[in-house]
Amino acid sequence: LVIGLGTGVTTGSTTLYPLEQVTVAEISAAVPRASRQFSEENHQVMDNPKLKVVIDDGRNFLLASQKKYDVITSDPIHPWVAGASSLYSKEHYELCKKHLKPKGVMCQWVPLYQLSNSDYFMILKTFADVFPYCSVWITGYDSFLIGSNSPLSIDYQVLRDKLSRPAVNNDLAKINLSDINELLTCYLTDRSGIQELTRSAKINSDNNPYLEFTAPKSMHQRTVDQNLVKLIPARTKILPYLTNISPRDTAAYERYFQAKYYDLQAEYFFILKRKSQEMAAYKKVLDLIPDNKTARSMLINHYSEKASYFIRQRNYSNAILYYKKLLKLDPDNVEYHLNSGVAFFLRGFINEAIANFKRAVELKPDYGKAVYNLGLAYEKKGATAQAAAQWQALLALPGANLPQAYISYAKNALAKDVKR
Repeated sequence: LVIGLGTGVTTGSTTLYPLEQVTVAEISAAVPRASRQFSEENHQVMDNPKLKVVIDDGRNFLLASQKKYDVITSDPIHPWVAGASSLYSKEHYELCKKHLKPKGVMCQWVPLYQLSNSDYFMILKTFADVFPYCSVWITGYDSFLIGSNSPLSIDYQVLRDKLSRPAVNNDLAKINLSDINELLTCYLTDRSGIQELTRSAKINSDNNPYLEFTAPKSMHQRTVDQNLVKLIPARTKILPYLTNISPRDTAAYERYFQAKYYDLQAEYFFILKRKSQEMAAYKKVLDLIPDNKTARSMLINHYSEKASYFIRQRNYSNAILYYKKLLKLDPDNVEYHLNSGVAFFLRGFINEAIANFKRAVELKPDYGKAVYNLGLAYEKKGATAQAAAQWQALLALPGANLPQAYISYAKNALAKDVKR
């Protein structure tokens, strides 16, 4: 059961699993029609034969139904929207708990953004007050509460098999969670950890709907850092809840767990605009997990900006340092070799410039800009024959892909060689 259709992305993802039926309770009849505008993102869920859409208020639907579900996911609008707090109330969670099958689970989305720390903890405490077995999971600026009447137990190998299904793996890869350990390190803590975090928090209920009046105060406010700074120290390992995991897999999980700590730190520093500390944290992530896409992308973007800045400032020595960092992350990038060569050339290090230009030409022989700069570098060195070879190679390239200035320079250079 999915409470709230929205764009249909959550519902669409659920249909990728071997389920007999996915029921959606959506209060507005217009939403299913609108969700078709997001068919590419939601896996054409509105045309999926597994889907059953009921136009009804989520709580009212459960009140009028006796059916029990394996999974109930409540993905409503933000808590500060008028009326939304009833879907974050104790009574709502009790109703969902009542409609779970044995070993069934409930998932509740809770944003870290535009939600004060006190309101965030209010939702956590309310949820934990209802479900005897529950946990918090964090990914990006979102968190998820998982509740059940049965203890949490995850068979590592079974989970790995489920994640290996192509449709599921591709779906999770979009948010960099296709790796089993990337997914498992989103786990933050269990019910005892939640209780420790929320000792002074209130319970949100129908009779005391605190959230209805406090949540709007956080609208458009920066709150992610306030929540992360409280949550990061509370992180614990999920290992006690894993079964059928080998020592080798345990060691891999430990690495990912430590990397996730630095990843969360990086997100925290990003919000505070502390760029150097953010990048230092991402560097530690990459040291532990060399193929981490997020850390690699963030570092590449930062190093590229710094290298370009120093080129504009004519500080070629620092530009060279950042291009070295870029080439360490992406050694076969043509542009990095070309730009590094330019920085070396302008700094007066001609041999190093030639080495970078040559590598750029090796990677992309028809790249006129690289061939042209290699010719200039050989010319600067006084290697006339090598320079002439580059001018000839340049003129042999399709003219449509070359600036006229390159062609004119190569022809004039070759003409001078003939006169000599």
